[in-house]
Amino acid sequence: MELITDTKLFLSSHFEMKDLGEADVILGVKNRKNKTSLSLCQSHYVEKILKKFDSFDVSPYDSQDAICTTKNNVYNGKSRHIRLRHAIVKQLLKEETISMEFVRSEKNLANPLTKGLTRKVVLDSPMNMGLKPFEDP
Repeated sequence: MELITDTKLFLSSHFEMKDLGEADVILGVKNRKNKTSLSLCQSHYVEKILKKFDSFDVSPYDSQDAICTTKNNVYNGKSRHIRLRHAIVKQLLKEETISMEFVRSEKNLANPLTKGLTRKVVLDSPMNMGLKPFEDP
């Protein structure tokens, strides 16, 4: 404490100073000190930020569903849409509007579009689509 007193005396001899006492808030952190303890609290900083963004009077919202969803590692924001599409496809299959058949990778018409095209694939693709070769008259 003597070092602080000496520093204050030195600075006050060179500059005009006023002793404001012990600091209550340093860098947004409240300091509370008594004979047995020192406590730090950031509520002052949080209040300042909330007021800055005009959010001081908002109420916290607690939703168990939202909390569980965010903690669920398997959850994907798109999963609801995937379930909906899956249900639609199942319904269309049941109504026989569409059919689902196994197609080998080499016969899958979309498969060549995922890779570089070889000459054989380019020549075989029209036949696999059911197109007939063009013949000169």
